[in-house]
Amino acid sequence: MIVAVTGGIGSGKSRVCQELAKGLQAESVSADAICKNLLAPHEPGWQALHSLYGRKFFRDDDSLD
Repeated sequence: MIVAVTGGIGSGKSRVCQELAKGLQAESVSADAICKNLLAPHEPGWQALHSLYGRKFFRDDDSLD
C-alpha cells in the first residue's frame, strides 16, 4: 500500500505521516527531506539550478535563497 499525504504549510502533514507510519508499522519517506538534501550547496539539484540561473537565487554562502 502506498499512501501520500499532501497539504499546505503548517497543516500537520509530518505529524500525520508519523502517526500513520507508527500505526501501520510502515516506512515513511519525506519528499521535503529529499528535496532539502538535493538542494543543499553543490548537490545535484543545487547544481542544476545554479547552471540554469547562475547566482540569481543563491545567498553568499551558496545556500538556496
